[in-house]
Amino acid sequence: MRFVVLMAVVMLACVPRAQAAMDTVSIEQQRQWFEQARKDLNKNNMTSFRDLKAKLADYPLTPYLNIWQAREELKQGHDELAIKVIEQHADVPEVINLRVAWIEELAKRKQWTKVSQQFEKTPADIKRLPETFMLANWHSGAKEAALQQFSENWIKGQKVSRVAESLQQNWLKQGHPTHTERWARIDRLALQDQWKQAKEIAGELPKAQQQWLSYWQDVQKKPEQQLAQWPTGIDITVSRMILADGLNRLSREDPAKAWDSLQLVRTKADQGISSAFYSGAEKNIALRAARQHMQAAAGWLNALPVADQDEDTRAWQARLHILNQDWQKAGQVIEAMPQPEQQESNWAYWKARALEMQGKKEAAAPLYAKLAASRGYYSFLSAERLGLPLQMSSDSFQASEAELTALASKPAIIRTYEWLQLG
Repeated sequence: MRFVVLMAVVMLACVPRAQAAMDTVSIEQQRQWFEQARKDLNKNNMTSFRDLKAKLADYPLTPYLNIWQAREELKQGHDELAIKVIEQHADVPEVINLRVAWIEELAKRKQWTKVSQQFEKTPADIKRLPETFMLANWHSGAKEAALQQFSENWIKGQKVSRVAESLQQNWLKQGHPTHTERWARIDRLALQDQWKQAKEIAGELPKAQQQWLSYWQDVQKKPEQQLAQWPTGIDITVSRMILADGLNRLSREDPAKAWDSLQLVRTKADQGISSAFYSGAEKNIALRAARQHMQAAAGWLNALPVADQDEDTRAWQARLHILNQDWQKAGQVIEAMPQPEQQESNWAYWKARALEMQGKKEAAAPLYAKLAASRGYYSFLSAERLGLPLQMSSDSFQASEAELTALASKPAIIRTYEWLQLG
């Protein structure tokens, strides 16, 4: 609410600044010229467009006319204005589209050095033009990086446009997709139940490995039954994929069954699967069980290796003990939390509550008192425990005239105000 009020004040402060040009030409006239210039550009009435733009040198939205004109000139193969506008109006959001269009134009001209320079200057454009970035790497000599980037996109299932068809051919010639890449793509498809595509990609795999897909499908349908019948011969990479998927699906239905299945299958699966994988799977199951308020999850979380313990696991251990009103264990878990976590209002309150419920009211009182001195949910609960009044005071914000003036003078704010006036 404060932000809305502040913005309203800022917009009102913009009014005299936007109207300052009325000594020569009214702001209403400038707005009309701007709209007409925009129409002229769209209709390619360039003489009228240039005349009007010349009259709008100081109008806040004139940068947009320059940007749109630069886009049109790019289509005709001229980038001089685009280069100038990109530098001059870097703070205008519309410049992003112009810059992207310019990079695409440079790529069409095969000016890969310039393309690479632009990506170095504005790395955010890499996500906007991933294929162009890959091609720039390829043509600038970073071929391994380009192939790796193409592999990552292929694994994600991203479509290949005409722009990157040549790179795709080179990628295939280099022996891609590799066995690992193929299975990584299958994994993503299997998780989305897109088995038709998964089997198409598996067509180049050995027949024995193609059979693993059938087993994987069975695991998805009946995870508990199929995991108990774990076959021999599945390699480590694929074993991890099938196990992770099957255990995740089973844990959604019944975390306890998923926990038991995990303990069983680890005796049957490839012994090369790391203990870190299994402890990660145990953590996921335990957290899912905890969110369902299964008391067994507290023990599972406590038994996790230290490397897998984090804020989430500690929080759920404490919550489960609180739900079970096991105040001693709840207090122990909170005491074992790092100091920054213990000092958060919720855990500070529950630490005090655990002490109180164990008959240690004198130890709990200072903790309650500290919380009760401030404003917040757990502060109010603490105040109630001590019979103290609630602290309802709040800080107010009042911008100074100088701050409002400084904000209202920012070009972006002035442009925003003008767009609002134009509707």
